[in-house]
Amino acid sequence: MVSLHEFGHYIVARLCGVKVVRFSVGFGKPFFTRKRGDTEWCLAPIPLGGYVKMVDTREGEVSEADLPYAFDKQHPAKRIAIVAAGPLTNLALAVLLYGLSFSFGVTELRPYVGTVEPDTIAARTGFQSGDKYNPSTAFPSKTGAARKPKSSSTSKPAKSPSAFRRHRARKPSAPSMPQARRKPVKSQKTKATSD
Repeated sequence: MVSLHEFGHYIVARLCGVKVVRFSVGFGKPFFTRKRGDTEWCLAPIPLGGYVKMVDTREGEVSEADLPYAFDKQHPAKRIAIVAAGPLTNLALAVLLYGLSFSFGVTELRPYVGTVEPDTIAARTGFQSGDKYNPSTAFPSKTGAARKPKSSSTSKPAKSPSAFRRHRARKPSAPSMPQARRKPVKSQKTKATSD
């Protein structure tokens, strides 16, 4: 990130006609240097940043030949562009990475039916292997968002025979699910006897 930030300063400085003396990645005494053209490329041992050193009359003596290429002798618009190039490079990189993160998608689980055992409620209802179900429409709220039913002993049974929407051959339908019957529990009366 730091290297790209400084490289943004470097590119715009060169485009604006400013002479770049050194491009360094890291701080401290360089352990690797290589000169290409007018710029000395360096690697330093402290990886906490970097810097781009340009010709500037405020930082020392500048030869007459280099005065037209000094940073402080440029038009204010060019100087603003050079200073802003670093943060804008980081911003462009962030937008690029953010966009790439959406291009790969997200893996999610799909509610597909696996194996349907014969002579079961699912088989009698019409469930088939490979059917896709959307249970989010089971209990729609007033705002349209799905909500879970409140569990209560006094809650009434749902009027709808199905709490699912089946998607088969791109045609959604609601399977008819039979209601499970409960056998009534007979109460037994006991007589209390005392000795």
